[in-house]
Amino acid sequence: MSHRLEELIIEKSKHNRIEVAKILGGIVATVVVVLLLPINVNFKYLIWGVCGLSGLMFLSVVWDNPRKDKVLRAVTEHPSRVVWAYLATVEGPAKRYAKIHLGLDDGSLLHTEADWEQQTEWFEAISAKIPNATLGYSAAHEEQFKHNPMRLFRSAEGSLE
Repeated sequence: MSHRLEELIIEKSKHNRIEVAKILGGIVATVVVVLLLPINVNFKYLIWGVCGLSGLMFLSVVWDNPRKDKVLRAVTEHPSRVVWAYLATVEGPAKRYAKIHLGLDDGSLLHTEADWEQQTEWFEAISAKIPNATLGYSAAHEEQFKHNPMRLFRSAEGSLE
């Protein structure tokens, strides 16, 4: 694995742990407040249940080991199967992030999120591991991928097969 890709994976793992700590802190603070409020006991159990379920949902999403990410595994374990890669940015009302998409030789499409600030670094680090893949999005690439993914595979000289 390239050195920069390894560094990015470690950074993502640290970021995930920080997010988990924030979520756990919020859950603990909510539970403490609920315990201190003079409200009906049944209502307290309802709040406990909602906090517990929402906490588990967030933890399952955030406590994700980046090394198990399907995109990163494809790039590191089977780079020759990757025929297409592109970066897409998503801007929502609460969050901006980037998605890296990989098209495999069997027609499957994988994607992973990258930090907004590091999207270019992530894409460059991944691209370095897949020199035979077509890089970038276009409608023509998407159409080729749908009909014959291997048409996006580049030869060693850089031309499409």
